[in-house]
Amino acid sequence: MKYLLVLLFAGLTSSAQVQKEQLNLMPWPQSVVLNDGNFALNKNFKVNITGNPNPRIFGGVTRFLRRLDGRTGMFFSQGFITKLNEVPASRTSNQLH
Repeated sequence: MKYLLVLLFAGLTSSAQVQKEQLNLMPWPQSVVLNDGNFALNKNFKVNITGNPNPRIFGGVTRFLRRLDGRTGMFFSQGFITKLNEVPASRTSNQLH
């Protein structure tokens, strides 16, 4: 989950060079790797939760998707996130470049 947010954040930032210290992330991930490239978001975007998360994560991820719906106008097909590994092959049809 943390890595997804880092990748998503990195893709939504401008093309200006960003230093790790400039990232506004909370909580701070265990590791951060910045790469050149972009992340093209499309309607096939899906989120998958694995591991042993706090139950509040499911509601938070669902709210994140709904906010992303409203801000992008894409209206993702994934509904409420209710269980672990619900979409085992979660990914977009676009790749990180």
